[in-house]
Amino acid sequence: MATPISEPALHQSVQLSSESNTRAFFGPAGTVVFEAKEGQARYLFRVREDGSRRQKVSAERIVTLARVSPDRRWAVVWPYGDDLRRLVAYPLNGGEAVPVCENCSDGDGGPARGRTPPVLAWSPDAEYLYLRLQWAPSDPLSETGKTYVLRLASASTLPPVFKGETDVASMPGVQVIPRWGIFPGPRSSLYAYTHAATHRNLYRISVP
Repeated sequence: MATPISEPALHQSVQLSSESNTRAFFGPAGTVVFEAKEGQARYLFRVREDGSRRQKVSAERIVTLARVSPDRRWAVVWPYGDDLRRLVAYPLNGGEAVPVCENCSDGDGGPARGRTPPVLAWSPDAEYLYLRLQWAPSDPLSETGKTYVLRLASASTLPPVFKGETDVASMPGVQVIPRWGIFPGPRSSLYAYTHAATHRNLYRISVP
């Protein structure tokens, strides 16, 4: 008779690093992809799920890791030293970076990190790509702006290289969602977004 796995073994946690690493995504074949600092520079790393074999995906510095594709083949990053806010994709199984966009990244950060929708995201079925191409509004939870939805030639692939919003808006079959950033749902017509409402009160206070 098979021996059942104990409850602690099912939920055992593994510390992948003792350092301050951020933005972790599952990578290919039992790996985790993340960004980490060496000195004052930030790089793209990968490590085994047991914490072993930590290594750089590329020797090039980055600003931030934006996303990993659903098939775990591509890591999309904003490269360092780039005022044009480009996005490039690194193949996680080896190879040179591939350009994605010449003018589109905003870092996915700021005071609303974790609540601000990603600049680039695949749908759960990996057939659509959602792009938020404008700079963040002064209020990062603003409902203004646009998100573009591209149907991909095949699941998890990268879009054709584009310079910016004008190129994307002219692509055949592109859909436009009148929201600045959304979180993709199970189909392109279903998505989530943040709605922020401000409430203020005015009180009269008696002064002795």
